[in-house]
This record gives sequence, C-alpha cells and structure tokens, in this order.
Amino acid sequence: MNKFLLALLFCSLTYCAGAATTAQARAARLQKAMNLAVWLESGYWYFNTTSFPDATRYTEADIKNLHDLCFQTVRLPVFFEPFAGYTAPYDFNTADQNVARGLSYVDSVIAWTGRYNMNLVIDNHLADDDDTYGLQTHYQITDANYMQQAQLISRVWAQAIRRYGYADPERVMFELRNEPNTVSDAHLRTVYQTAIDTIRKYDHTHTLIVGNTGYYDPTALSSSAPYSDTNLIYTFHIYDGNSYPGFCFQGQGGVPATDSLSGQHVSFARHGAQAADITAEVQDVATWSATNNVPVWLGEFGCTSLPAVYGDDTSRCNYIENFGAVLDATQIPWAYWDGYGPDEYVTSYDGGTTLTYLFSMFDRSNTLDDAHLDPCFRSALHIGSACNVSGITAISDVRSLALYPDPASHTLYISSGSPAHVDILDISGARVISTDYTTAGLDVRTLAPGIYLVQTTDRTGAISTGRFVKE
Repeated sequence: MNKFLLALLFCSLTYCAGAATTAQARAARLQKAMNLAVWLESGYWYFNTTSFPDATRYTEADIKNLHDLCFQTVRLPVFFEPFAGYTAPYDFNTADQNVARGLSYVDSVIAWTGRYNMNLVIDNHLADDDDTYGLQTHYQITDANYMQQAQLISRVWAQAIRRYGYADPERVMFELRNEPNTVSDAHLRTVYQTAIDTIRKYDHTHTLIVGNTGYYDPTALSSSAPYSDTNLIYTFHIYDGNSYPGFCFQGQGGVPATDSLSGQHVSFARHGAQAADITAEVQDVATWSATNNVPVWLGEFGCTSLPAVYGDDTSRCNYIENFGAVLDATQIPWAYWDGYGPDEYVTSYDGGTTLTYLFSMFDRSNTLDDAHLDPCFRSALHIGSACNVSGITAISDVRSLALYPDPASHTLYISSGSPAHVDILDISGARVISTDYTTAGLDVRTLAPGIYLVQTTDRTGAISTGRFVKE
C-alpha cells in the first residue's frame, strides 16, 4: 500500500475526521512497544527473597536503547496479586522485601520512561494457567469465584493507583489484568466494571486498558460491546490464529522442533492460510474499533525464535512479515512479547537435555541494540535502522468527505462536495468499486463486511477522502 493510502487509512482509524477522545489520542501515541518480559511477572520469584528479580534485569540503558530503536512505549508486566495475598483485606505486604522491591522497580521504570518521553503501560500480569505455588487456586478468575476476585482486583488497583497515580496520565496507563481465560465474558465484565468503578473513585485521568476472556482473544473482543467509561483502551493478543494453532509455541512442552500438540513441525507460509487467519482477526478488531469509535491495542504477539529449536527461520520471517503488513495496514498500535537474553524459557526433554526457547527479536547477547536485532524484525516492523521506512505522511491537500449511513449495509451516500468519480478501496488498498457518482448513491451490497476507504474526484480535479464501515 502506498503512503497516500496509508495516510488515508491512518486518519480513518485514528479519528482524523473529528476530535479524538482522550483514550483515542493516547492509544494513537502508543505505536510500537516491547514487553519487559520475564522479570516482574514471573510468579515464583515473589516467594523467595534470594531469587527475586535482579534490579539489573532491565536498566535505564535498556529503555534508552529501545527509544533509539524507535519504540515509543514499554509494557511492564507486574504480578501484583501476591503483593496483596489472597485473603481479605488484600493489603500490600510492604514489610516483605520482595514486595517493597517490586513496587520500587515499577517506580524506576516510570522514571526511566519519563526521561525518554516514552509511554508506559503498567500491566497486572497474573498468568491464569500458572499453578506455581497455587497461583491458579488463589488468583484465577472463574465463574464460581468471580465476585471474590472482583474485590481482590479492585483492592489491588486501589493501592496501585494510590502508589503510582503521580505518573503523568498522558504517557502512563494501567492494564487491569492479563489474559483471563477461565471465566465467561459476562462475569469478567462484572469483575472489570467493579475494578473500573473503584479506580474512578480515586483517579479519573489515567487511561485504563481492558480486554475479553480467552487469553484476550480478538474474536471475543470483536463481538463484544464497549464499556460506558470513555477513557478505556481495548486490548487483544494474538500468537497463532484461532484456526491454525501450533506454530508460535512449537518446540516447547518437551518436544523439540515440533508443535507440542501434534508432534509434527508446523511451517508458516507468507501468504498461506495461517497468515490469512491472523490477518482476518486483526482486521475484524480494526472494524470493531471503527464501528464503536473506541481505540484498540495489540498488547502481545510473537513466536519462538531460535532456529536451533525448530530449524525454520524462514517461517519465522514469514510470520513477522505478515504481522508487519497487517499492522501497517490497520495502524493498530502493538507490543511484542520479548524476554531478551539467554534464559527466557528453559525446559528439558529426552532425559534432561536443556533447551532455551526464546521469543526475542534480539540475539542472546543481552544487548538491546540494532546490531543484535533480527533483520526480519527490523524490516517488517520498521524498527532500528529501518524505523523510518514506512513513516506516515500527513495529507494536507485532500478534503474530508461526509458519508452516511456509517455503518452502511445497502447504499452509501456522499453529502459533501460535488463528486464526479468515486473509488472505494478495501483495507489492503485494492480498488473494489470505481464508478461515476449520482444522487442515487453507491450500491455497497456486494462488499464484504469491513472498513473501506472512499476517494472522490470532482470536475476540477480536487480530491476528497473518507472512510465507512460495511456491516
């Protein structure tokens, strides 16, 4: 897609036609992010004072390096629930040195990102599928305990907001929970609404980030209804597409070089069914975002990285190039799941041989800089030395169209200007309708549901643009 079309689509998805809400404006600034993974979210560290994460796992130098690589945002996963324990009144145990250290490390990241004018998402990152030290038993949200968990999460956030509410709301946001997956959306909505109501007693200025059940499944999000609070960003996660699991995590679960579910190696074709599945899920979320006029954020995506694990670096490049293309097209901000260094995930197989399974876009040098960045990621995600390759060019010489109804199902009308010719393009930039315009409007019944761009040319050659959603 050329820069002109990208700019038109950027306006359509970031609300250029009218004044953006606070959450929309902040979401647009998130752009590219990295998760500071395998640090403050790893649950077992909170139960042993000698093995709590070292303060040097991430430092200010790492934040500067990320800034220099053209990352605008950091997502900081933090396992807050064990700070409070699992029985009422759920107060942070600040007398415990692990808790005190953990809280202070968050303060450090707030300060570091502030010095480089970067955004920070503080993510309450309990892993529902981790039963280390009974974490599932105590903290997993289920349909049986969701009311109790609503009180726990609300109390956790009341304390976290009081601790970190000083942070600049224009760049620091709070994500209520990570990847709930064992509770219905209806009950999760009750949990989140309770937490939102609690937080809003103390703080109306910071943007909150919420998602749906099913590990923040994009399909669940794109079929949901927004909350009434307008200062929210809606998040979703994608690793493999829903219809084609098995690529991203193969090599883990004790089976080297294969998908641990099927026992067979899974490759990834750049234009294959897996790529199409992921693209469709992202585009569905983009359509939902535009239809409901709310901002969205891809908070996690990624795949295991070492060719020594699964022997197919070509597939990994295909995977990230597909993600780069659809993220370029939709302009949805994103955060890659990355735990750089030699010891992100370690498991054993075949009598104790140890393998490390990295998701990192960097090599194993413990250095976050361009020289150690995977070239596929550099080019596909426009980071590092390639970060200016796909810059969005502002369009100042086009006019905005007034289109109705939006969404449209049958006929689309243009109520501004004097259009002579009309082109309608899909989200990939392909022209799907090209016709002269009449007052009878445009028949859009044959278009598939989704976001479309409209470009008109009048008899003087002046161009006007707009976007609509086909339902």
